[in-house]
Amino acid sequence: MLLRLNIILKYCYNDLIQRIVYWIKLYNTDLSEIIIKKLIDIFTRIVSMF
Repeated sequence: MLLRLNIILKYCYNDLIQRIVYWIKLYNTDLSEIIIKKLIDIFTRIVSMF
């Protein structure tokens, strides 16, 4: 079950990264890049806990 959760999290994480990258391209501002880096850092910590 933990393995399934890990796979689901990784899938969601990859999907999120793709959406964020798209969002950066759409709104290419300094502010969005700062927000993106913080979001990626937070999600990396969450995923690394599993």
